[in-house]
Amino acid sequence: MAGKSILPAAFSSDITEQAINKYGGQIMNNIPTAAISAQKYSDATPQPLPGTSYVTQRSFILQRLREHPHSTLELRALGICSPAPRINELRNQGYVIETTRRHEYDSAGVVHSIAVYALLTNTHKQND
Repeated sequence: MAGKSILPAAFSSDITEQAINKYGGQIMNNIPTAAISAQKYSDATPQPLPGTSYVTQRSFILQRLREHPHSTLELRALGICSPAPRINELRNQGYVIETTRRHEYDSAGVVHSIAVYALLTNTHKQND
């Protein structure tokens, strides 16, 4: 029975419907499900992370933050598994990055208080 649900199909769809109703038909980042699907295949979707080195991750985060603020979950969805340490490293390099918090739903429909990072300037301060 590998790969088959042990729940009856009607029960399974009831759970899905209840989850959609509970969360207002929305999932991750409070974006409607249809909008996420459309966004996933949009030409405007940023290119995926080109590598996993810390240097590459920091550069990638800076590129994204220059576009607009991003949350921890958004950066994870783009391939940065641990955004907080990379943000801290950027701050240590002199970049001014503000952190605020907002509530977001993860892919399982669980709400979390998530950090949102905003680059306040496009240049970094010189460390004295």
